[in-house]
Amino acid sequence: LTGSLFPDDDRWLPLNLSVPQTFDLSPENRMKTVSLWVQDAAGNISSNPALAQIELKTRLAEPAGFELFDTLSRSTTFTNQRRVSVRVLGVTEQPSGWLLAEDQETSPALDDPRFSATQPTAFDLSDSDESKTVYLWVKDRANNFNTRILTATLTLDRRPPVNPTLSIVD
Repeated sequence: LTGSLFPDDDRWLPLNLSVPQTFDLSPENRMKTVSLWVQDAAGNISSNPALAQIELKTRLAEPAGFELFDTLSRSTTFTNQRRVSVRVLGVTEQPSGWLLAEDQETSPALDDPRFSATQPTAFDLSDSDESKTVYLWVKDRANNFNTRILTATLTLDRRPPVNPTLSIVD
């Protein structure tokens, strides 16, 4: 509630303090201040409201993307090591949870134990030599997830080239 309140103001709500109350907040994502005045049966209004603040967040500031790369060669196309480096791009707001996985094409559960509070800098690819697609999911303290599916692809190839043959023609 905002502004001055009078006993006949239509913003007064019946209040039962023994049950949780629900209030509708304006839809903008920002810090909100909720003010609560009380009025007794005789129409007396408290002179100072009780104040509480809450940050309304319905959207997560998503990273622009991420890339996987070979730690030694810096290649973003091929690697011969299962452990690769990760670079997250365009982070404007630090998420509270990060999850990298090859098997998570859809939003993970909020309590997925693979979430980490730390921004990833490395990832272990699965063992098979082939093209890998890795998914990045982030969440914030309000449990908003990224809405775009963030992926990076890298090929793991640990097979040495076939031994060449050389023939010299005179």
